[in-house]
Amino acid sequence: MSKAHVVWEELRKLEKAHEDDWHWSPMELHHGECPYGGADLIAASWAAGAGWKVVPHPPVKQEGWAYAKRNQEMIDLKPDYVLAFFLKGAGNRGTAMTYSMADRADLNPKEIWA
Repeated sequence: MSKAHVVWEELRKLEKAHEDDWHWSPMELHHGECPYGGADLIAASWAAGAGWKVVPHPPVKQEGWAYAKRNQEMIDLKPDYVLAFFLKGAGNRGTAMTYSMADRADLNPKEIWA
């Protein structure tokens, strides 16, 4: 299965679980707007098509610790769900960093491999 299909399927499952939740509210997708594409842009495209609010969080600079700061700012929003899409064979440094931040914040992140 392609990475796009893995992302789409996970978002569909999340949407279904959220619809069944007792405190349902409109869905929002916050993402890091990775300049190299990948799960951020795949998820944003799907979410926009599903009618979700899409909120990009690009780093202020495209270098150094700007990515870590941006990732921590997203975690500090205390999202209801954190999905971490890892790509087999890729470095996944930013994904791993954000997953660890979410785990330390007790947000129960979900690790997904494609």
